[in-house]
Amino acid sequence: MAAKRWSVVREGDLVVIALALCLIIAISLRSLASSASGKKAYAKITNGENVWRYPLDSDRSIEIPGLQGITYLKIENGTIRATESPGDRRIIMKMGAVGRPGQWLLSIPNGVMVTIEGDAPPSDEMDDFTW
Repeated sequence: MAAKRWSVVREGDLVVIALALCLIIAISLRSLASSASGKKAYAKITNGENVWRYPLDSDRSIEIPGLQGITYLKIENGTIRATESPGDRRIIMKMGAVGRPGQWLLSIPNGVMVTIEGDAPPSDEMDDFTW
């Protein structure tokens, strides 16, 4: 008898299913529109005390002070990578280059984290106070 009760689809169930599908479609279309709109990615770099943001569309070298010394980063061809960093294992250098939102680089001994985010900030370099 319990199996029969669950096999019946009611009108309210169809409304909930239709609303859920509409919500999924709307979120998908918004996501596609924002990724296709040409919004540029930028690197958000933190060292525990400060935050810097650099667009990935202009090549440059960056020096970030950390807990054990300076981490040297290089932006080129729309990606960022660590070229030198203190620490015995230098894992941040072995992580390679990143350039898509959601990707990241991390130097635990030096306390430096790089995350790639969307929507480049309006100026060339900004910190959290001006942002």
